[in-house]
Amino acid sequence: MHYLNLNVIASTPLYRQLVDQIEHAIHTGVLKHHDVLPSESEIQKTFLISPIVVKKAYQILAEKHLVQSIRGKGTVVLNRPHLKMDYAMFSDYNVSLFKGHMHPIVTTTEEFKEPYTFWFQRQENASLWIQKRIGMYQGFPTYYQEVYLLYQGVKKASLEKLATQSLPHVIMTFYPNTPLQTEHFYQPLKADASLAALLQVELHRPLHHARSYLYHVESLIGIIMHYVPADYVTLMRRNEG
Repeated sequence: MHYLNLNVIASTPLYRQLVDQIEHAIHTGVLKHHDVLPSESEIQKTFLISPIVVKKAYQILAEKHLVQSIRGKGTVVLNRPHLKMDYAMFSDYNVSLFKGHMHPIVTTTEEFKEPYTFWFQRQENASLWIQKRIGMYQGFPTYYQEVYLLYQGVKKASLEKLATQSLPHVIMTFYPNTPLQTEHFYQPLKADASLAALLQVELHRPLHHARSYLYHVESLIGIIMHYVPADYVTLMRRNEG
């Protein structure tokens, strides 16, 4: 339990201290796959805290897919899978539109942590369609996506039907039978507080940042952004590795 140092007089709640310190130990490799955490009673007796505090902390860690309770063994650390993902999955929108491309990691909306969310925002004669979602793989978040598309002439009722559609389908609905031009940028980026929470990484850990600009007849019609945890996801170009 050398990685635990709870401060009972600190302003941070004890359960949050416990979550943060165990999560830090997992991210830094102090705790590894299948390591057994101290029992709730051990932590309670060592730090003279309520068992409710420990139970709440372990429940939060389990919800984040960092630990799992196994009968007869205790609470063990889970291993994040290390994934290799093709840059193309974030940029080949025209390929996706016309060749029935399926997402290599996530194929259905049910596999996302949250379903599509979208709303309207009138901007003079145009409207802004916004989509946000989190890709999951084996219980772990693999990317966070934000899509901003400008469109005209699409009725609200029609837009609502797109809530469960794939991104290529949405683009094809707004701009049918018209090829789009794209520009893509990739860069490392440190996590901010909201992104770190969504992707379950420490605040200072870097994220891959893939950003695409979509053009229709030389006019910018959309921006698509992806944030990918660099700790356990490697972005690669086709035919690499």
